Amino acid sequence: MFSTESFRERIHAGSSKLFDFYYKLETGMGQYHSDLYVKDRNFGSSSWSSPQLLKSFAGVNEIVSAANSIDGKTHIVYEIASGVGYRNYNGSSWSAELQIGEGYISPRIYSVSNDLYAVWGKWDWSFNVGYLMYRHYDVAPHAPQNPQLSANPGNNKVRISWTKNSEPDIANYEIWRKVAELGGVWQNIGTTTNNYFVDNEYMYAPGAGDFTLTYKVRAKDIENKYSEFSNGVSTRAEFMGKDNVTLNKEYKLFDNYPNPFNPSTTISWQSPISSRQTIKVYDVLGNEVATLVDEYREVGSYEVEFGSEHTRNLSSGIYFYRLTAGGYTEVKKMILNK
Repeated sequence: MFSTESFRERIHAGSSKLFDFYYKLETGMGQYHSDLYVKDRNFGSSSWSSPQLLKSFAGVNEIVSAANSIDGKTHIVYEIASGVGYRNYNGSSWSAELQIGEGYISPRIYSVSNDLYAVWGKWDWSFNVGYLMYRHYDVAPHAPQNPQLSANPGNNKVRISWTKNSEPDIANYEIWRKVAELGGVWQNIGTTTNNYFVDNEYMYAPGAGDFTLTYKVRAKDIENKYSEFSNGVSTRAEFMGKDNVTLNKEYKLFDNYPNPFNPSTTISWQSPISSRQTIKVYDVLGNEVATLVDEYREVGSYEVEFGSEHTRNLSSGIYFYRLTAGGYTEVKKMILNK
């Protein structure tokens, strides 16, 4: 004879609360069935809330699986009739139940930043075969955090840096700039896969510059979903002039920095037209050792890192990097010094 008290219980630590998920055997009308309940309490408190019913006639083959996302929500998956149920807690209430798939064997949910991954099994009795089911909820990236401005080492150009996003599917970051004295219009000045960007058009001069620059950054993931913009950061700066910068009116491949380097260096370039652009690295024998960029890009300035993932198996020596954009090609030399 089963007890009608709670069984198959799980405690989960959310972002601000503890959750107690449990199944309770109900015996009304002479029939036995299990219901899924949840109680919660704030961290630091010893008082639990009243139980809340999440699912009547719940399956009990597997206990609830729970995960937290970076936005503070708690997400759960659990067995329902012939499928997997999903809910989330937003800090004050639970969402309505959503069936996310068929099959109900061992549902599990995982989070990486604000992306969710649900996995479960499904048995096909017609063919007596099992399947592993998978579902990914791709949410737009979070806005980049902690943007900061500084002088770029070696040339004192304006450098903006930020904390790298934790999402694993970030494709790149867009950098936007406005100049107060030139109308204050926001312009996209480039993209990068790094967590910093060097503005080749302005010298960092916070105490004496003639121009007030404001920068902001947003992230884009591989599904072309954009984050909100970061907070804007401002500084005074000096325009470097046509002798030092080409203002995107002509092709330009800049000297990599640092050079010599170990294990990584940054390669910057600009293109006056939208076109397919490639950045490739070669050894002294002309063998290609890395393709850093090979895609269509808009007019603008860009940079890419030739990093440790590329150089770990390379020996010290001279290497060449080549820009190809439209019908234009330019090559420069760099030195790896391990």
